[in-house]
Amino acid sequence: MSDSKEDRLAKKRLSERRRKARIKSDPELYAVHKEKDRQRYYKRKNEGKIKSVSELDPRQQRIFRERSRISSNKHNLKRRRKEMRCLEEDLIIVPEVTDKTDDPLVTSQSQTIRSELLQTEASSYVDLLPSSSSVVSFPLPQRIKAYRGSSAPLRPSSDVSKISKPCTRSSVRVIEKKLPPTPKASKKLNTKVIIRRLKYRMNKIYQKREKRRLIN
Repeated sequence: MSDSKEDRLAKKRLSERRRKARIKSDPELYAVHKEKDRQRYYKRKNEGKIKSVSELDPRQQRIFRERSRISSNKHNLKRRRKEMRCLEEDLIIVPEVTDKTDDPLVTSQSQTIRSELLQTEASSYVDLLPSSSSVVSFPLPQRIKAYRGSSAPLRPSSDVSKISKPCTRSSVRVIEKKLPPTPKASKKLNTKVIIRRLKYRMNKIYQKREKRRLIN
C-alpha cells in the first residue's frame, strides 16, 4: 500500500532533522555547512535578490523591523513574563476580611438570628423528669434531654407525672448538635479553570498578532 502525502512529508521532515543533527554533531561538517551558506548568501546578494534594509521602501522596512523585533529573544522573554504575571494574578485569591462587629445593624441582625435558632433548638428538645419508681439520690430532680423532633411541642411539668416508664440510659437518646465548620476561601483553583483561562489568553494574543499582520 502506497504511503499518503502526509506520511511522505513526515518522513522527509524526519530525515532532514536527522541530517541537521548529524551535521551539528560533527565540527568539521558544521564548518563546511556554514561556509556554503555564507557563499550562497553573498552570491544571491550580488545578483540583487537580497537587499539591505536601507535599500527597501518604507513599508518593507517597517515589516522587516517588526518581524525582527517579534522574533528576538528579548521580545519573547518579555511576552512570557507578562503572560506568567497575568496567570499568577488570576491564580491568587485574596479572601475579603471585613470586620462587621462595629456595625450596630449587623450585630442586631446576628442577635435576632441567634435567638431564632435557639428557639427552634428548644422546641426540638423535651425535658423529662425521672418517675418515682426510679431511685434518685440527688436532692434536685435530674434533667435528661430527649430528642422528640422539631415538630413536637414542649410538655409542661404537670405531664411528667403521667410517665410510667422510668427514664433510663437506654430509653433516652441524647443528641449533641455540632455546628458546621466555617467555610474557608479556597486558595487552589480547579485544573479545568486554569486550562480554560490559559486557552483564553493564548487566543487573545493570537488575535492581536493576526490583526497586526493584516494591518501591515
